Amino acid sequence: MMMNDPMAGIGEGGPKEDTNTKTMFDQHAHMYNLSKIDKARSLLSIVTGCCTGILGCTGFQGFMLFFLSHLFISVSIWLVSMKGTYKNYGIPGSSIRSFLSADLQKSGMSFTLFWTLFYGLCYLF
Repeated sequence: MMMNDPMAGIGEGGPKEDTNTKTMFDQHAHMYNLSKIDKARSLLSIVTGCCTGILGCTGFQGFMLFFLSHLFISVSIWLVSMKGTYKNYGIPGSSIRSFLSADLQKSGMSFTLFWTLFYGLCYLF
């Protein structure tokens, strides 16, 4: 008969993983990083909106360019700055999917504003 010793991690399932590990999370650093990422996404969505309007893209083509540019900048930040490991840089418990889709609405509004502005300047006047 085998004895269970929870303090030593010995039990029926073998050694247990340490559940008492603490993670350190600096809220100020995280907010600073998010503001920098937000600026990069906003700038790229404005530039993409200008280019899309100048190229004369309408409808589905324009929105596809926006989604591709947003995905491009998000994946670039993830691979270059975070070195492909989101769990070390994100909020504990959040996923990479939430990082990739963050600020999608705000960037989309900036994109649409500059897309319609430059389309109107180039093709309507």
